[in-house]
Amino acid sequence: MRKRGASITSETILIILTGCRRGERVVFLKHLSSGLLLGVGPLSLNPVPWKSVIATSTKIDISGMKLQRYLSDAYFKKLHKYRPEEGEVFSTEKEKYKITEQRKIDQKATDSQIWPNIKAVLQLQGYLHSVFTLTNGVYPHKLV
Repeated sequence: MRKRGASITSETILIILTGCRRGERVVFLKHLSSGLLLGVGPLSLNPVPWKSVIATSTKIDISGMKLQRYLSDAYFKKLHKYRPEEGEVFSTEKEKYKITEQRKIDQKATDSQIWPNIKAVLQLQGYLHSVFTLTNGVYPHKLV
């Protein structure tokens, strides 16, 4: 397991810097054995690469939250894609990913535990929904 930064502790709000979720904020829950960080954001449970986040000084009390044991690397592992046989390359349709009912139940269970803590802090819900951006002349290493 890779060592994460000292500023990334449980209850810290992280900002995702890369990928399709760039600029979104998530609450750090735990460090997975593969080196990914498990974060929960507004209606999403995301494993996030630790290199692509920065920690903020904002924290939430999640001490009463019970994380399920099944939230591990195996839970987030992608299923193997179907490989067509010879001659089927152009005749097959791509399968779209569908969220299973179990994942929806798991997400609701996690959200129901963390949302009371988010709503208890003034303006935190809006802070989590806002997107982090930089403009010309604003450098992330100079933000304090």
